[in-house]
Parts: sequence; C-alpha cells; structure tokens
Amino acid sequence: MRIERDFPLQPYNSFGINAKCSVFVEIEDILDYRLLIDKPKIFTPPYYILGGGNNSLFKSDFEGNIIKISNKGLKVLEDSPEFRIIEVGAGEDWNDLVNYCIQNHLYGIENLIDIPGNVGSAPIQNIGAYGAEVSTVIEKVHFFEVKTGKKGSFTNAECQFSYRNSIFKNDYRQQLIISSVIFRLAKNGQLNTSYGDINQTLNKLDRTPTLKDLAHAVSQIRASKLPDPKKIGNAGSFFKNPIVNQEKLNDLLKEHPNIIYYPINNKEFKLAAGWLIDQAGWKGKQIENAAVHSKQALVLINATGEASGEEIMQLANSIIEDIKRKYDVVLEPEVNIV
Repeated sequence: MRIERDFPLQPYNSFGINAKCSVFVEIEDILDYRLLIDKPKIFTPPYYILGGGNNSLFKSDFEGNIIKISNKGLKVLEDSPEFRIIEVGAGEDWNDLVNYCIQNHLYGIENLIDIPGNVGSAPIQNIGAYGAEVSTVIEKVHFFEVKTGKKGSFTNAECQFSYRNSIFKNDYRQQLIISSVIFRLAKNGQLNTSYGDINQTLNKLDRTPTLKDLAHAVSQIRASKLPDPKKIGNAGSFFKNPIVNQEKLNDLLKEHPNIIYYPINNKEFKLAAGWLIDQAGWKGKQIENAAVHSKQALVLINATGEASGEEIMQLANSIIEDIKRKYDVVLEPEVNIV
C-alpha cells in the first residue's frame, strides 16, 4: 500500500486535468483492504474511490483522500466444455481481460474491446458498447465495506444492473470498494453483430467472422470515431443516451423525423445523444480549452491539454442547457464529476 500527500492527479485521470489531492492511497494487494481499516482517517469524508481514472472529471483540486484501486490477478474458478468462470482483480486493465477472453475463445465481452479503464469499474458503470453490456457476463462482485472493512459480495441480480447503472452507482455510491469481479464466459457463444457498423465491416470478409474479427472491427470503428485519451484528454462518451417514453418520442418525431432512437422495450426508447448534440451544432465547437470532438459529438475533450475541470463542465452545462431548450430532453453526464 502506498500513501502520498499533496499528490498530483494529472497522470491518474484520462482528461489530463492538472489537479491534486490532499492524500493519495494506492491499494496494490488484497491484504491492503483490511489494513486500511486500521487507518480510519482514510475514509473520513471527503474521499473518492478511483479505478483507472477514465470516467472521472476533477473540477478542481480534491481536498480529501483519493483511494486508488490497483490490485491485480486472474484466477480460473471453473472450466467446463460450455463455459469458463474466472475471478479478476479490480485493478486489472479492462482491455487486457478482453484480449485474454479473445485468445481463449471465450464469448461475451469482445464488443467491449478498447474501453479504457479497470475491471473494478466495469460493474459500477455497467459499461457497454456496440450492442453489448458487461452485466450479461457478470456472475458476482466481491467488495469491502468502507465503514467496517467487512467482506461481501453481490450476485448479478443484487447488483441491480440497468443502462449505465448499478447499485454501486446509487445506493452504495462510494460506500463499497470492489475487490474482484467474477465472470461467466461462454465457449460456444454467438457473435453480437447487432450494431450496424459492425455488420458492414464483417460483411466485407469472405468467410465466417471469428471473435478476433469482431473485436478487430470494433477497434477500427472506435479508432475512427473516438480520440485516444493518451493523445487527447477525454473520458469517452461524456453523456448517457437519454431514455424517453412513447409519447415523448412521438412528439420528437413530429418535429424531427430523422431523430435516431433505439427501442429498449415496448414503453421506453433510447435517443442517440450524439445525434442531438451534433444536430444542435456542437460537434467540433471549442470554448476556451475545452471542445466537442470533431468526429463524435458525445465526446468532450481537453483540446489544448491545458483545460481545467471547470472549463470541461462549463462546456457540458452549455450543451445540456441547449439540448433542453431545443428538444426538451435532459442530458445526464455518464462521467463521474468529482
């Protein structure tokens, strides 16, 4: 376990915001969780539990404790002809896990390749992309309670997964430290090619596509639309796709017949937030050091490398206000604002 004071956070957030925290604690081993209970001041508010830093925006210096989760490890718990169950440390890199699954012909998360972040953050956000969500392959999530240090776990159902959401993001926000995630992955699954761009890419092949082919297609699509956070500071999609009912959708279609939407069930529909922002004229627009990416309107970027968290938030709030005014739809940040 590492403890530092007055610690710079710029290398630990994908926006590249030049902020610092009062105390930085890095958990590098599972035993560190219990040791933290002997240091109760670590969890005296304000504190913030940080994973890979790819979904956090620091508005300014954080006058409190940052607890960085970095414990690693991958263990096979069960292996059968139909599936493999693995337990993965919260600090493992998400993309390393996706590549492990592809190499071992395990189906379920190949559509989620190249999503930056750590494994422990995946269930909190119920990360998803290109027609897939991580909740479909999570069997259990292990955690420690912040206040007591008590170990616990939630089954998939107990995690209360929904679109970009979970019990960790609501009822237990910043109250639990995820230590590991258990995944059940199929060995004879079917490729999820429901996303249009994936189909177009795979149809160019003169053979039946493989897991590796699908992952490569997703990587190509992501690279063509999303900036690399190692080169341009960003956190991927900044906003959630808003969900509306049939009545609201009908009203929108009357004025905007080309609006892009996806049915969730018989009563709810997901609007493409990127389309709304693009049509409102925000794509590529820059205000001071913050901007909307020129290829994907859902992505806000640290355009000059010098943007503050406040500048990113001012841009985000301007977009939220404009979309509300033009479409009577409220956009919500997908990024955690700290």
